[in-house]
Amino acid sequence: DAGPDASPVPEGAEALLPPAVDVPPGAVRFSQQSNTGVDLSVAGDARSRWELGFQGCCWSDEEVSAAGPRRGVRFSSSLSYVMPGLKAGQAARREGYADLDYGFYCSPSGRLQIYERGILTLSDAGKYLESSALEIRIASGAVEYVVDGRVAHVSQTTPQKALHFAISWYDHPAAVTGIQYVES
Repeated sequence: DAGPDASPVPEGAEALLPPAVDVPPGAVRFSQQSNTGVDLSVAGDARSRWELGFQGCCWSDEEVSAAGPRRGVRFSSSLSYVMPGLKAGQAARREGYADLDYGFYCSPSGRLQIYERGILTLSDAGKYLESSALEIRIASGAVEYVVDGRVAHVSQTTPQKALHFAISWYDHPAAVTGIQYVES
């Protein structure tokens, strides 16, 4: 029994469960996902299997902090509604974009917005392409949002504890690829 919190799984989706994979050094390893709507079979990549309406989330157990070896995460995103970001504590089954503490809100138009704890903090963080390098990192005690090497925004909210990389999914198809930790 999947339980009351389980998202519906389309017929035949059980066969789509990801196999175990070897994770290259520096790649984000996803330890959890809220349902089988996310394909995690390729190390450092995550892809939607069907539309999740911000009711699907995947996350990593590794911590990102100002004091640890992992200071942030770098990735690319498809032109779709998806929110990669950082979250204090572990994510839960039904978490959506409003549950991320720091996140890039990606869109089909390539327009980036920045949300923190579910609140829009920057409505125009620039444009991105599928080949763009997006980064959320902790530098000098503050969270920075970086687009293709340019700091687009510095958060006014200081992280109080270690964070975890997480992705909240809406669209299909959607992908967050080339996911790597930013090391100190």
